[in-house]
Amino acid sequence: MSVRNWVEVIPGLTSLGAAYYYDGKITIEESDPELVILKSLKYYWNENDVFFMLYDLLMLRIAPLVHVERLVKMAKTGLLSQDELILLIVVADKLVAKGEHRFKMVRKKLYKKGMKIQKLPRLHSRPSFVKHHGAEEAFLEFGASVRKFLAPSDKKLLTLKAILKRNGWLKLRALMGPNYRADVIYLRSSGAAKNVSEAARMALCDYTATYRILKYSEELEHLEKVLGVS
Repeated sequence: MSVRNWVEVIPGLTSLGAAYYYDGKITIEESDPELVILKSLKYYWNENDVFFMLYDLLMLRIAPLVHVERLVKMAKTGLLSQDELILLIVVADKLVAKGEHRFKMVRKKLYKKGMKIQKLPRLHSRPSFVKHHGAEEAFLEFGASVRKFLAPSDKKLLTLKAILKRNGWLKLRALMGPNYRADVIYLRSSGAAKNVSEAARMALCDYTATYRILKYSEELEHLEKVLGVS
């Protein structure tokens, strides 16, 4: 696939396993799984193929490696509009239906009674389009009639092995689980966080917990080589 330079999340989606052509440097923010997920949601309303690339990645590759508690915490920082919060809930519900039960936390923590979609995606909400393809049931409770999501496809996704080779953050989660310990150790060992305060801020982890995590892990010399992350 050709690179689309005007879409800011292309590097991030590439780091998570999308088979876009991108040969630039990936920053720490662009390799942050939860941040990339949240930033990609808005493209459902304009560049919807970008959103569905994220959807395919979640459904077929990386959902087990997503730190759901951190995702929810980040979603509460004001990064998302109400429409984007609803979309996140819809995607999470689909993951739960697929067996990823950790994503129940998304609805539990972010859903508010009476939530309604304010802006419909232009193409996917055309009555003729919805009638032809069927309505996405997950949106009906939010007052929206839009085209049903297509079944996820892995045609434009890297293999999990290739994804873990590309993204050190996900690689460490594959070893340690999608949790604050993996996040804090990755941020510190990769050099992204220079100290405990930075690691706590970037991981969205309590300072005391971050300190305890790093107190022992940093006793290992050349931690990044031990872990095989960078």
